[in-house]
Amino acid sequence: MVVTFLIGNGFDRNFGLNTLYTDFYSYYCGLESTKDDFLATEIKADYPKWSDLEMGLADFAASLKDSEISSFLNSKEKMEDALVTYLKGQEARLKFSSESVVADSFKAKTINFYKELNMEWRLEYESLSRNLKEPIVYQFVNFNYTNTLSRLIELCKSRFSPFSSHTTAHTTYADEIKMPLHIHGTLNGDLILGINSMNQLGDSSNSKNPELATYLVKSNLNKALGERRIDDFCNIINRSRYLLLYGLSWGDSDQTWWEYIMKWLLTSPQNRLILCRYIEGGKPVSATKKCGLLMMRAISFQLKGDATRPLCRK
Repeated sequence: MVVTFLIGNGFDRNFGLNTLYTDFYSYYCGLESTKDDFLATEIKADYPKWSDLEMGLADFAASLKDSEISSFLNSKEKMEDALVTYLKGQEARLKFSSESVVADSFKAKTINFYKELNMEWRLEYESLSRNLKEPIVYQFVNFNYTNTLSRLIELCKSRFSPFSSHTTAHTTYADEIKMPLHIHGTLNGDLILGINSMNQLGDSSNSKNPELATYLVKSNLNKALGERRIDDFCNIINRSRYLLLYGLSWGDSDQTWWEYIMKWLLTSPQNRLILCRYIEGGKPVSATKKCGLLMMRAISFQLKGDATRPLCRK
């Protein structure tokens, strides 16, 4: 059985790293090398418009003149270089006071994820695991560029062998934890910054521009790199029984994945999608609000899709 965690920026922020795009802007726009930069000038002129960097790129690209496209792409490349430098600086800030304590805590949170579920799903998982005659595999897909998650998993791999285990009918099965798939690349190479599809440029004539499509659409960049991350991600989702989204917003720039997850949910009534929701100040959420939020999210992604072709090869 596969239990998969999709990890977003909230994970890094929980460790005190300043990894919001708005955190990056103060660094990026303050560089001497970006004083007259094409994108930096636009961002400095209207910070709120760029609260979501990737959708900001879509809006800006839609308004470009043909003569500005080359400057835009050159500027985007420089921004990506600056983002790598900035985030590496944030990575360097992360220190574990006790590696053993951190590893123990991470393991406990991972294997006991079901204890945070509602009673029905919790009992379902406990029954399933008691009778499961195969290993549990804990998979991770990291939407971040940083190595925070990888460091934690490496600690667990060095400390626990096996990572965990469960016993069914007097047979003990060794449960495994996998290193994460970085769907958007890492700071050590192949960082992918972009949008979901050219449809996000709206009615602009630039939505048909092949050069922008090559360097702006995430799936095109991933395929051009030839690392098969898209196929790997689809395979992970398809094999999963449980999907948990942690610190990950349902942003438009990754719309394709939310559509794919909705389809995955429909493939089996046994599939479970779990949204780990951040509640500011630990305030309780009413049943009406909780159920309403889930329903509205499900409906929005059924109606909002803009995919024009299958994402994965069959």
